[in-house]
Amino acid sequence: TLHQPVPVLSDRVSLVPLSVASTEAATVLVSDGVLGVRNVLSTASAAAAAAEVDEALRVAIANVDEESRYLGSVRDRTHRWDLRLHFRGAVKAAVLELVAAVSPMVAEVITDEALVWELSCLISDPGAPRQQLHADTKIDDCGWLLSIFVALQDITSDMGGTVIVPSSHRASVHTDFKASCSGAVNNCNGDGDPCVRELDHDWAMSNGARHFEGRAGDAVVFDSRVLHCGGANASTARRRMLYVTWRIPFCEPRGS
Repeated sequence: TLHQPVPVLSDRVSLVPLSVASTEAATVLVSDGVLGVRNVLSTASAAAAAAEVDEALRVAIANVDEESRYLGSVRDRTHRWDLRLHFRGAVKAAVLELVAAVSPMVAEVITDEALVWELSCLISDPGAPRQQLHADTKIDDCGWLLSIFVALQDITSDMGGTVIVPSSHRASVHTDFKASCSGAVNNCNGDGDPCVRELDHDWAMSNGARHFEGRAGDAVVFDSRVLHCGGANASTARRRMLYVTWRIPFCEPRGS
């Protein structure tokens, strides 16, 4: 089935090959809120984009007085950046390549008039802590986004791959999560306490969380209301996730 198209460990996001029919893939995406896809970028394209991202981050860090020009907001910012990107060079080539790969499926979900809303790269260096579980847009917001995160290098288990809770793009799941989180904050020392991250990790695991691990060029597609977080990077390598989000025309969510 599409849920287990290839041999994978039970706690990992399943990756479907690009040969899977777009209508079938879209059905799973709508149902689960998340879908892993193999090889949306070639290894060469991923490596070229990674090199361009590294140079752009170097420039951003050197211009700390203009941080908002280069960086978006991101949870748990220690050794972690949300780097805004220009649509040019190797990044542009990578985006066009991934769009060619996934556009039939995207069009099934949010129409072929979807608007590109964000172009950025989430970067986690060694020592980055696990983020708190969150959704990029609110469950009751006006509209939602479709996000595609693409690995620009291989992602191993110690690099802190994205943790995703399938089917958590539903109001009932958000309600349960919020109730769990309020109890966690009350029992800890506040929203940023590592204790809270540990408790929401336990909630995520008990609700079927999956980890995204894969090769350079593999991608995870998800509804922006899905609960997810970046894992702790306990490796010695940088993790770069190029991402593009689309929104439905005339629906502009406030949460992202």
